[in-house]
Amino acid sequence: MFQSFYFIFEALALITALVQYKKIEKTPYLYFLPYLLLIVLYEIGSYFKIFVVNHSNAWITNIVISIEFLFYSCFLIVLLAKKLRARLVILVASTFLFTVIDVFAIQGFWNLGTIAILVQYVVLIILV
Repeated sequence: MFQSFYFIFEALALITALVQYKKIEKTPYLYFLPYLLLIVLYEIGSYFKIFVVNHSNAWITNIVISIEFLFYSCFLIVLLAKKLRARLVILVASTFLFTVIDVFAIQGFWNLGTIAILVQYVVLIILV
């Protein structure tokens, strides 16, 4: 039930972005359009179990959560003062490098990268 509830709101957000395209065209919010499309496609694939390998879709979740982290990090950095940007880009790049190491060497590609997800969300909280 909750999965369909989330999907409805994500689809509505995508539709709203499409309808309001002209208003967001020259703003940083334009980047939400491809991001929301990716999320809606991911949710559709998850709902129909398209991404399931060995009874799990953790591998695609690792990829989507990493893209989500990069998207929100870059979006927030663009909104911040230029003086902070260089340090924050280094922080985000380091976190992403850690994510790649965690997913491929520590927890494994086929398992959910919980350590990396936790670190990513801590960095996003710092950025906010």
